[in-house]
Amino acid sequence: MPDQALVVTAEVLRRLSDAKGALHFGPDADGGYTGVHEAATREEAELVFSRLIDTLVAELPEHPSKAFVLEKFEAALNALDLGDTEDRERAATHCQAIMDILGIQSSDGVLNRWMYGPLLGSMLSARKP
Repeated sequence: MPDQALVVTAEVLRRLSDAKGALHFGPDADGGYTGVHEAATREEAELVFSRLIDTLVAELPEHPSKAFVLEKFEAALNALDLGDTEDRERAATHCQAIMDILGIQSSDGVLNRWMYGPLLGSMLSARKP
């Protein structure tokens, strides 16, 4: 896929920083998501996303591209030890929230491959228009 140049303004960086507090792996107040049950795994997942946001805020002005963001997503997602599908979906949803802030329309299959593995993830990505 072709790369996408990103417009990285002070407002975009502020929105990323503000999102950091919302990217959690604890239970939702409405009970829709019960959270990562093992406390150490939950804390590690939250730390991974906190570091991801910090890295993006610090380095995006110098590397304002979709490819840079997707590279950082892959590294963060691969650092997670989440076996439960709901927890993995939560991580992918956090990446999508970051993409929304940055104006990125597609992860070019990065999220599908991480969620479903290289074979099924690539098949699912290929089905998208």
